[in-house]
Amino acid sequence: MIDPRLRTLRVFDECGTVSGTAELTGLSPSAVSAQLREL
Repeated sequence: MIDPRLRTLRVFDECGTVSGTAELTGLSPSAVSAQLREL
């Protein structure tokens, strides 16, 4: 099973923005930022 933070990072890499990543993953922008910070 892939770490959810790595999935978020992959989507962020493809999308390029926190808000776009949040939309695609169903997370809030602050949750996306927190996951990226943890990495």
